[in-house]
Amino acid sequence: MARNTFIYSLVDKMSIGFPSGSGLYLPTSGRKVKQHQNRYSQDQQGNGRWIDYAIKYSPSNWEPSAGVAGSYDIRASTSKTNIKKW
Repeated sequence: MARNTFIYSLVDKMSIGFPSGSGLYLPTSGRKVKQHQNRYSQDQQGNGRWIDYAIKYSPSNWEPSAGVAGSYDIRASTSKTNIKKW
């Protein structure tokens, strides 16, 4: 009997959205979001020593009046690991 092998490509994403009436906006130029940063950090041992694994200055996706998204390669963690995405 033939055995099927599956290969998965998983992407972790975080999105932030604000209601259009909130008065917040993202400056754009040439159909690109400007003045934006997203970051993925981990404290592997839970001891307050944070390591930045990804700092990006443009979103992976965005829509007017909807928000922005950032994509990350999430690293393995332990029960002590703290994670920040901002």
